[in-house]
Amino acid sequence: MRILYFFIFFLLAQNGFGQDIEWLTPRSFDFGYIPQGDPVRTQFQFKNMGKDSIQVELVRTTCGCTSPQWSSKPIAPGAIGVIELEYDAYKFGSFRKRARVFFVDYRRGQRLTIRGEVE
Repeated sequence: MRILYFFIFFLLAQNGFGQDIEWLTPRSFDFGYIPQGDPVRTQFQFKNMGKDSIQVELVRTTCGCTSPQWSSKPIAPGAIGVIELEYDAYKFGSFRKRARVFFVDYRRGQRLTIRGEVE
């Protein structure tokens, strides 16, 4: 039985258990209708609720039409970090794009979504 408890705890720890990140903005944003060719941006804010600094390692997007920006500096306990996503609005029609935010020393990425319709 002890082995089972240890195994469950180990799996939870490897999958981001105890990750001390609180998102201050919703992790999904709808731009609504936007004109073609005019890039749009939005920011997603999070707070470090832990005792140690955290750092964004990578933000991976689903296509080249979405560009992420973030600070490479560590975020101190209690401090706020920002992830910015820009969509190029090149193609007509509706879109839904995802990004995954990976933090140093955390295995599981945090998902962000943007959507809208290009007129």
